[in-house]
Amino acid sequence: MGNRRNVLCRHTLGFHRFAAFERARHAPTFFRLALELCQIHRRGIRTIPVLLWAIVFVILVGLGPLAGTFGIAAYTVGYLAKIYADLFEGADPEIIEAVQSTGASKLQLVRFVIIPESANAILAQVLFMLEYNIRASSVLGFVGAGGLGLVIQSICRISIIVG
Repeated sequence: MGNRRNVLCRHTLGFHRFAAFERARHAPTFFRLALELCQIHRRGIRTIPVLLWAIVFVILVGLGPLAGTFGIAAYTVGYLAKIYADLFEGADPEIIEAVQSTGASKLQLVRFVIIPESANAILAQVLFMLEYNIRASSVLGFVGAGGLGLVIQSICRISIIVG
């Protein structure tokens, strides 16, 4: 089970590391190929809805909250990777060029230009995904993948028995 979890983490977290450098003009062929693979991987993750991810993880790890958590996490990582890549690519090139002309490193460029310019949209997307994940967990609980819906379902059963 640990090996499957490691593979899952590598696939969902590792491939979109290149997302910010997706449209690099002077990238070597290997990096362009890696970037294309990352983009295809992100699109594939976003295409599959949370319920299907939960079914896949129920097959892999069995019924329970772990499968629901992995299902929600897989969709969330794909969604946020796509949104963040678009946000970081949409940073104003004039500001980036101005900061680069001062001799700033790439890390300083990210820290002082790209993150502050897209901070509002990042926060908005994180809050949206939090609300979406709460809704999705209530649905997943009713189908047996754990989450908030499992608690609601057990309360409904108790109220039917008592009432």
